[in-house]
Amino acid sequence: EVLDAYEVGLKTELFDRRLRLNASTFLYKYKDIQLDNFQGGTLQIINAARATIKGAEIEFDARPVRNLSIQGGLTFLDGQYDSFPNAPRYVQRPVGGNTQSSADATGERTVRTPKFAASLSAIYTVPTSVGDVAFAASLAHNSGYDFYVLSNTHQNAFDVVNASIKWTSTNGKFDVKLWAKNLFDERY
Repeated sequence: EVLDAYEVGLKTELFDRRLRLNASTFLYKYKDIQLDNFQGGTLQIINAARATIKGAEIEFDARPVRNLSIQGGLTFLDGQYDSFPNAPRYVQRPVGGNTQSSADATGERTVRTPKFAASLSAIYTVPTSVGDVAFAASLAHNSGYDFYVLSNTHQNAFDVVNASIKWTSTNGKFDVKLWAKNLFDERY
């Protein structure tokens, strides 16, 4: 694979370093892309010719009050194949399984490229005489994407919420953390 990457951005620290705000836009030009392909139960690497991915990212880290930290980010992506004349195409059979053929995927969206993703997290730390107790929560959103080119294997949009409580000893040598991933049992 060959990647020509172009990026322009801004990194800032504002309000006496209580807010960090970063933003960037980028353009990726791929050549000789390598993709996974399953043929007869065997994983093969195939060449997807060329693609362009354009996007923008915004991220922040804020400390609005003492002991509270809030982070977040937004990502916008637009990816498409500039040339992919012999892409594998999977068609689901009524009786189960897939039939594979080839087709021109030029102009199709690139795989595993969501149009939009976002994240937001917060940590609030309570100092005590026996150490600090930190409460954390995070939310991640993904607008969905295709796993393979021209296939029926699509990941729909999903949201994942995580949370944790962490105690850290006053000397910082010990900590205990209770955490929950995918708190609302989102299927993806």
